[in-house]
Amino acid sequence: MIPRLIEDKVLKDLTDEVKTVIILGARQVGKTTLVQEIERKFAHEKKRVLYLNCDTEEQKAIVNTTSLTALFELLKNTDFLFVDEAQRLDNPGLTIKIIHDNFPRVRILVTGSSSFEVKNKISDPMTGRYFDFKLYPLSFLEVINEYTQPNVAC
Repeated sequence: MIPRLIEDKVLKDLTDEVKTVIILGARQVGKTTLVQEIERKFAHEKKRVLYLNCDTEEQKAIVNTTSLTALFELLKNTDFLFVDEAQRLDNPGLTIKIIHDNFPRVRILVTGSSSFEVKNKISDPMTGRYFDFKLYPLSFLEVINEYTQPNVAC
């Protein structure tokens, strides 16, 4: 994976802050790839990450609730919750707000489409509770950084 310029900032905000991190971007810009890379890093640090991809019905159904009891069961052994394609949830902003407000030990990272309507669905109920990042297609600088690094012999 070509390292993304926002990755370090996302990691810092996700671990140092008590706010939810939202990554917005158009289709195919690398949101899922970035989240999976962050998940791999946390796994190496033995952090408990629950990654849910709401493109799949089974995973969407797990988090598509506002029930505190169901969410407690889901999150009881979780340090980080990653919800990919959150715009597919029935009420993503409310669900994420409930998790954020009731499970402060769980850090949340959410991805979604960058369309204005979807951003409002996720961010309006979360006012004051999140940092958002816009992920664009690979930048020239990201590509240059990847291909100008000195080769390291293994």
